[in-house]
Amino acid sequence: MNRKTKVLITGGAGFIGSHLSNRLSENNFDVLVIDNLSKGKLKNLSKSIEFLKQDIRSKAFIKTFENFKPDYLFHLAAQTNITKSQKNPKEEFEINFLPIIEMLRTAKKVNLKKIIFSSSAAVYGDCKVLPIKENSMLNPSSPYGISKLATENYIKYFSEEFKQQYVILRYANVYGPKQDFTSEGGVVAIFVVNMINGKDIKINGSGNQTRDFIFVEDVVRANMKSLNKNLKGIYNIGTSQEVQIKDLYNKLKMLIKTKSKAKLMIDAPFGVRRSSLSYYLFKKNAGFKVSTDFATGLKKTIDYFNNL
Repeated sequence: MNRKTKVLITGGAGFIGSHLSNRLSENNFDVLVIDNLSKGKLKNLSKSIEFLKQDIRSKAFIKTFENFKPDYLFHLAAQTNITKSQKNPKEEFEINFLPIIEMLRTAKKVNLKKIIFSSSAAVYGDCKVLPIKENSMLNPSSPYGISKLATENYIKYFSEEFKQQYVILRYANVYGPKQDFTSEGGVVAIFVVNMINGKDIKINGSGNQTRDFIFVEDVVRANMKSLNKNLKGIYNIGTSQEVQIKDLYNKLKMLIKTKSKAKLMIDAPFGVRRSSLSYYLFKKNAGFKVSTDFATGLKKTIDYFNNL
């Protein structure tokens, strides 16, 4: 009998990582999840999945990597709080960049078939032309975005030097069940939980700023398609659509029927002004198509938090 394909997932107990881990396990992959549980939760994972609580900066993790000898590595573990990255950029790079050096050295040692790295739209910063394409100017405006871009560049360098196959996925704003509602990046989850509890919503800036919201199940499908041996390179994973933050609030208010009110924090920082990612290249090369419309994704997210 042929052995199962072995997959190692860093950050696999987190929001996106747990959805991906469970999907891979359902599809009969041999999955090992590594997570330090700083944000991830063990309850997010199917009980059939092997789990180790380890930090990707540790020697123990590298030893685990060597012993497990995965066929594929999904690298999702990261510090994603932009404000925190600005306050402590040193820690940001210790978590989000430095570990890739040892990971790739180990990947070469165990003959890893491919690394699939979760990057971010943050590598672009503010772009004048939307939707953003993969060849748009890279101008990250935070240590978080800089650390993601640095990791991308090191993966590309290593690939050129040692022929390591890779796929880099630059995510738009991912939302859905299990999203962390205590982190600034989880705006959909924050709004949903506060509205369910009847709390007022704080909107940084005027609310006219836009984001590209993509449902987590679509992001998981994009990762699954990245396992294709013929697929390589850098791809945007978004919907090509812009949604104003104040419109997100209004859509959720209609769906939840809440008494919550919006408070505009005009002087508060809100990051980039406008963002949407073209996923045409991934659609062309991987046969990927966004399958969850925004209204359906919001309803699924609301249902999840209503049932907690």
